[in-house]
Order: sequence, then structure tokens, then C-alpha cells
Amino acid sequence: MTRNIVSFLFSPITALIITLLCLFFWISLYQTVIEITNSTTDIQVLRKNLTTMRTKLNNLETQIEVTKSNFIREKSVRDELLMQKEGEIIVKIENLPELETKKSQAEKQASPWEEWRKLIF
Repeated sequence: MTRNIVSFLFSPITALIITLLCLFFWISLYQTVIEITNSTTDIQVLRKNLTTMRTKLNNLETQIEVTKSNFIREKSVRDELLMQKEGEIIVKIENLPELETKKSQAEKQASPWEEWRKLIF
């Protein structure tokens, strides 16, 4: 019986089976390593996305706090809803053409050097 066990252990079929089992084990380990490296790159991408989302969230929270202030509320009520306080009179001033012509005349005025040139030549 011991001779049968020894002959079985040293037979080519046993060597083939052990080689196939080692090959299968090596392939599964290689695939596991590849999956782990892919998972780590995915985790890094997700962490970057998380940090960008957190910064966006912080920016939006600060914007919400700013819009909750009384000054912004009153400005939106007055400008967008055209509401007013009791006893308050709203005066709307149109763009006056006189102011625009004065600006254009001031731009058209010649510099002192140009005036001297006109007088001399």
C-alpha cells in the first residue's frame, strides 16, 4: 500500500494535476491584484469628486447665508417685486439726455495745446 501511494505521488499525472492547481492559483491571484489596483484608482477618483462636491456645497451654503440677510431680502422686495414701505415715495429718474450731451461735449473739447496750435497756425 505504501508503494502505491509513493508511485502515485511520483507519477506524471500527479505532477500535472499539481502544476494545473498551482497555475489556477497563480491566475486567480493575478486577477485579484488587478481588481485591487482598479479599485484603488476608482477610490482616488471618488475622493477627488467628493472634495469638489464639498467645496461646491460650502460655496452654496455661503450663498444661502448671504441671501438670508435682511439687506438682500429688502433689495429683492424693492427691486423685483416693486414694493415699498408705508409713507415712502418712489421717484424714478430717467436717463437725462442733457447729462449725456455734456459728457460728449467735454470729450470733444480740445486740449490747451490743440487750442494754441489753432491760434498760431
